[in-house]
Amino acid sequence: IKEQNALCYYFKEHNIYYLSLNMFTENAIKQIEQLLKKSQQHASKGLILDLRNNSGGLLNAVVDIAGMFLEKGSLAVETKDRNGKVIDQYI
Repeated sequence: IKEQNALCYYFKEHNIYYLSLNMFTENAIKQIEQLLKKSQQHASKGLILDLRNNSGGLLNAVVDIAGMFLEKGSLAVETKDRNGKVIDQYI
């Protein structure tokens, strides 16, 4: 069974890519990498990343996917305990 977590459309009339991600998994990382490579074939104006109805998933997948869009060295995720104390930071 092939797992499909990302869906991408190219709106030619607006020159924009739309990417929907429904779960953060290891497979989603590979799918997004492939879709981003494909989107770079066109000099598009932008990319819409739709995370609505995303059911969550693996923290390492979130960090890896965020790293595709954030500047190098940026804070991607911060975890806190119930008192608000920072437990971990992922850059």
